[in-house]
Amino acid sequence: MSGHHTYRDPDTGLRIRYDEPAPGASGFAGKDHFHTLNPNATGPRDMYLDKNGNPVKKNSKASHILPEKDR
Repeated sequence: MSGHHTYRDPDTGLRIRYDEPAPGASGFAGKDHFHTLNPNATGPRDMYLDKNGNPVKKNSKASHILPEKDR
């Protein structure tokens, strides 16, 4: 099964989107990865947070966070 799932941290309210790999896809679409949604986003230019908590653009390389095992 491929797709995405959104989780919310009950303590902080921070939302994490998990994207499953698409069979046969290349790049990030073919790998497990996460996106941290920016709670202060104003649009696509700051939609996500990078692994250090900095705002980044939608579809940017920095918005795709790989699980520790894949880094």
